[in-house]
Amino acid sequence: MIPAKKNLRSEAGFTLVELAIVMIIIGLLIAGVLKGQALIANGTPLGGEGEAFFPQLAVASLITGIQPGATSAVIGQNFPAAKVGTNGIQPGTTTANPLALAGAVGVLGTQGGLFLAITPAIGPLTAASTGLLPNEAFRIDTKLDDGSPGTGDVVGIGTAGVAAGNCGAAGQGGQYATGFTTQSCGLYIHVQG
Repeated sequence: MIPAKKNLRSEAGFTLVELAIVMIIIGLLIAGVLKGQALIANGTPLGGEGEAFFPQLAVASLITGIQPGATSAVIGQNFPAAKVGTNGIQPGTTTANPLALAGAVGVLGTQGGLFLAITPAIGPLTAASTGLLPNEAFRIDTKLDDGSPGTGDVVGIGTAGVAAGNCGAAGQGGQYATGFTTQSCGLYIHVQG
């Protein structure tokens, strides 16, 4: 009688093709992480990613009130409208520590990171990015932070000083110019970082 042949492949390992596929997947994951870090470190308040931020949230059914298919930077289309005045909300990011942002009455937060801006127009922010009355900005700042336009995680956008046409005084204990009825404030809101 002839003995049956035994299966000599009892301890099979990975083939070179399988190892190559795993290495490609790891490489793609690392490239994605590095690109994500570069986007976060970009430091721009508006750009391709900024314009895609809210439409991506809408497509994921996390927010409503915008048009995900919109291609322009327009409040009510691919940027949500704020519920005060004719303002909109736009995202931004910076690596500055703390966030010394364009047109800010003070510095925002204690470290770099993500922020939202409430302004009447979408685009690069300046001291003229104002669409809130000082008392509206004060009420929002008081609910979210310390009520001072120049400190904390919510700071005013506009001209510093408690005088007609200004947003408010910078620094600890600074106050919004709530006695004036001109739209002289915007807001930066520190979200994460």
